[in-house]
This record gives sequence, structure tokens and C-alpha cells, in this order.
Amino acid sequence: MIIKGRNGLMEDGTVICNFIPNIVGIYEPASGEGTVVVALEMQQENFSVPLQCNIKELDKIEFSSISPRFLCQDENGKSTKKVVTAYIKKQIAEYMVQHQSRVLFDRFGWEILPDGNHVYIAGDRVIGKIENIPYLIAPTISAVTLPDLPDQNDILIIKNYMNTLERAPNVLIPLSAHLLRSLLSSIFALCGYFIHHVLYILSRQGMGKTTAAKNFCLPFCCTNAQNDAAFFVRALGSKAAVRDALTEPRDLVVLLDDICTSSDSQTQREAKSLAGYVIRFAADNTPVERKVGNKNISCRCQCGVIITGEFPINTASDITRCAMVQIIEQMTGGQVNDHLTTAAAISRFLQHCAINYDNIVAEIKESFVKFDPNAVEDSSPRQQQILAELSFSFRLFLRFAEQIGALTEAQKAEWEAKLQSALEASLQVNNRLLRNFNMQNVTNIAELIVAGIKSGGLKLADDLDEFHNCPKQYDGFKKKGFRCIKLESIACYLTDLTGRHWTKNQVGQKLRECGLVEPGKEGHTASCKYPGVPRTVPLHWKTLKKQAGMMEKP
Repeated sequence: MIIKGRNGLMEDGTVICNFIPNIVGIYEPASGEGTVVVALEMQQENFSVPLQCNIKELDKIEFSSISPRFLCQDENGKSTKKVVTAYIKKQIAEYMVQHQSRVLFDRFGWEILPDGNHVYIAGDRVIGKIENIPYLIAPTISAVTLPDLPDQNDILIIKNYMNTLERAPNVLIPLSAHLLRSLLSSIFALCGYFIHHVLYILSRQGMGKTTAAKNFCLPFCCTNAQNDAAFFVRALGSKAAVRDALTEPRDLVVLLDDICTSSDSQTQREAKSLAGYVIRFAADNTPVERKVGNKNISCRCQCGVIITGEFPINTASDITRCAMVQIIEQMTGGQVNDHLTTAAAISRFLQHCAINYDNIVAEIKESFVKFDPNAVEDSSPRQQQILAELSFSFRLFLRFAEQIGALTEAQKAEWEAKLQSALEASLQVNNRLLRNFNMQNVTNIAELIVAGIKSGGLKLADDLDEFHNCPKQYDGFKKKGFRCIKLESIACYLTDLTGRHWTKNQVGQKLRECGLVEPGKEGHTASCKYPGVPRTVPLHWKTLKKQAGMMEKP
């Protein structure tokens, strides 16, 4: 029989330690994953120390490291650590039979409670209805908090937040929409829509991109004396470190800062490479294997990502994975409380989402089942899906603002128009970067040829007879279903466009690689030869247009 003696814990009449470990509670992760945590109170007469411990790591505890006063020894000074640990394990087993387990929150973001309610874990805060459910926040996340302004009502907070966004709506609305979409990541994922974009802020040095990102996309703070913004990562770290920084958080935004031109060329290349890696890891949502001890663990990005840079992305495919925001003019009018205003507004919005969780899930399903990302011709389906999700998230916030009385119906309509304008501006930046990249690298020769025909850069006669009469005036001619163009004309056009010299052979090879023309004899480009006119290559018009529109498709 176990008895508690004056000199400490005893078993079978033998003292096994000079303290008594009392169980305060057993906490199981709300996610259903991870390990159970036991909360203990280590008592010794008038002295006590709390201890939270992973049940699987009980054998590793050195009780003397908790307090030098705690000794696991019998009366002869022999170590009894194994006996004490066995005693605690036995008490845990009995406790779990007699008591209901409590809830452990060990990760950020949305969780479901045993009573069916949904709550958002904001570091050391739980946002949502959690009554009569004992819980514990793991130390691994409790060092972060989402500030609030408890003395101010919802209407005042949301009005102040909307006023801050009005300073530069084409910049700050996409930032806000990206933050809102990231906060809803688990809800979107529940509906089958994983976050598949990165917000990229592009500007030259000193324009305020990092400040804007911190104040309007990173509402969380470290609970230290400096109250620094949390989830801030420098762009010069290792890929493994950055990957880990993107793996643990969920339903929030992580900032990768700063892909800059002020460093040496080698550092710039490393930063660009890291940015490309982050974009693909975050936007593709592809699991990556990492080694932890002797085990390989599959991890994926579950948070939103924002990157600040002084120059564009390296590849066209990465550009299509980004929602671009370009800061052209110096960001002005910032206030010292911008970060707190954003955090308070987001805090109130999360409370609204916790109450209306099921309705939001239903609305996402209804909205995106009907959504056709192929309906718009001036951008790829991937970009249309990105913009649609950003638009949905910001409109959800606007509706919340209207419901609580912070916006009138007319004001809400004005903000919806500003949202549309801001997203169109973002799309224009994407399309311009894609065009520039394509011109420099000729990644889609069909798009350039189609653009050249439409702009007059490649001048075509209406038929063969017109071309025959003035062969030097035209680059080719139109034939039913085809556009017949001189190879040297395409070579000159590409040379002027890209700034590097193109030969007829290079153009022919590119056209063959893309399947726009068939190889002729001895592997040369097949051409049309008509008496009295220069040779041309026949390009199928529908195939040209199809390839020109396929560049941005995922």
C-alpha cells in the first residue's frame, strides 16, 4: 500500500523520495495527434513546484534539476528514480480511468472542442466559446500572443482599421485579404482548397514594404519585453530552417524578408534561390520529408507566406504562384499603433468566425463549387483561383463589419469596388512581369508571335496575292487556318524584343520544340514555297493561340 509519510513518498514502508508528486490534470491534444501531457504539482512541506511533462518523456526527468531540494533516494542514499517514475505512471493510469482528460492546445490555428465548438488558438489566447472545459496551452506556443484592445468596442476597432487601409488601398487591401485568407486556411482546406499562393511585395529599397508587411500581415507578437512581431524570417537563412519556420505555424502568416539588391551577387543568388524554394514549398502544398532523430517525418506548409523583395521572381511558373503587390510610391501616414489596430481587428473577426464556423464552411463550398477559374482569358486558372479566394476572404470581413454596424451598406459597396480595383492592379503586375520574363527568355514563343501579329510587329498580308505583289513590305501572309511567316522576320522581331541576337536556325529549332511546325528533310523546319515569293513557315492559327494562352496554366 502506498502511503505519504512525513519525510516524503513511501512505498511498502520504504522512503523512495523526499517529495510528493500530485497529479493536477491529464491533457490530450485537441488535434488528436501528438502526445499526452501530465500536469504535476511537486510538493515538499510548504514548498511546491508545478511541472508539465510529456508522458512519453517521464523516464528522462531529472527531478533534482526541477529543484535541488528534490531527491530520489532511499534512507540508505540509493537512487530510487525508476521506482518514483513507476509510481507516477501508475498514478497517471488510475487518474485517466477516474477522470475525464482535459484539452491540450499545442499548435496555432483552428481546433474543435469535445463539445463541438470551434476555437482559434492565438498563442497564449483561445478565441471562441470555451466554457467548462479545462485546458492547457503548451509552452511551445504560449510565448506568442495576438494583442487586443479590450476597452474598445468592435465598431470603433473595425472603423479604425478600415481607415488605416484607406491610406494605400491598392497595397493594403491585398495584404489584408492575404492575412484573412491565411487565418482561414484550415477552413478552406476542410473544403478541399489548400492555400496555393504567396504574397510578394515588390519595391525598391526604402519604400516601406517590410513595415507594411509587419503592420498589416503579422498581427502576432512575441510575449517579451520588446513585443516584437512574431513569425518574421530573414531571407538569408538555410532552406531547412526556413522550411521548419513554415511547417509549425498554421492559420497565420509568416514573413520572409528581404530579397534585396544591396548585398553581393552571391548573396543575392542565394536569396533568390531560397525565395523560389519557399514559393514552391508554400504554394504547391507538397509534403517534404525531413529527418527527426531516426525517423523521416512528412511536413507541409499550413500557413500563408509573404515575401518582400527588391526584384521579381526568377521563373514564370513561380510568378503564377504569387499574388503580386508593387509599391511605387513611398508608404506614408503610418501610425505607431497600426500593428495593434490590425491585431485587434483580426481578433474580433476571429471571434465572429468561431461563432459562425459552420456557416463559413458551407459558404466556401457553395461559392467555389460554382466558381470557374477558366472563365477569364487575361490570366491563368491558378491566378483566378488565388484572386477569388482573396476576394472571398475580404468580402467576408466586409460583411462582418456591416453586421456589427461599422460599415453601412453603401460604404460596404465602396469597399468592394476598392477591393476589385486592388486585385486588378495586382493581376496587372503579374501579367506585366510574365510578359517581361517571356520576352527576355522566350519561354512561350507562340505568345510573342501572336502579340507581334496583333500589334503589327509582324505585318501580314491578307492573302498570298497581296504578299506576292509586295513581298518586302510584309513579313508573311494569312492563309485559311494558318499564318505563314518568314523565319528571318521572326528572328528580327525576337532580336528587337529581347535584346539578344536570334538566327533563323534558332527560331526554327524553337518552333519545332514547341510543336508549332513539323521537321522537314534532314531535320530542318518545313516551309511553304510559292513561286515568286520568299519561303515562309506555316503556323496553325488555333494552335498558336492555344499555346499563347497556356503559358500560365498550372
